Amino acid sequence: MATKTETVWNNIIDILNTAKTKISGSLTYVKYISQGIRDDLESYPLIVVEPNREDETQITVPHNKRIVFSVLIRCVMMVNNRTNQIVGSNPDNSKGILDFVSDVKNVLNANRTLNGNALKIEFPTTFYIFETYPYRIADITMNIEIISQDTNR
Repeated sequence: MATKTETVWNNIIDILNTAKTKISGSLTYVKYISQGIRDDLESYPLIVVEPNREDETQITVPHNKRIVFSVLIRCVMMVNNRTNQIVGSNPDNSKGILDFVSDVKNVLNANRTLNGNALKIEFPTTFYIFETYPYRIADITMNIEIISQDTNR
């Protein structure tokens, strides 16, 4: 099951976009998904996906290597209602930052092999940034373990 980090990247973007555009998808409230930081993002909530790190952990067989590819998933939302900025409200179906993070993780967890390209995925850390009210930001680190051929750089 040798793959490339580019294939894994495209699978992550496709999975998030499907959940955003699917009628019953859990991310239909997301306005925009960006591959990389942009300075012109104005529609919230949004997701920015950035490659973070790539660690070659071991050689598995000749010409194959085990890689942990780390991706940063930044969730950004603007919440003017102070009481709903952390946890949303059921009556008006608003989302807080904890709901947003949970939705993103659940969407990706539903496809734990990223369409057969990953050995495993995990979310070791999530950092919350709160200094920029009314914007709430969460940085989710997602680690994806894959097998890649040495010649697939």
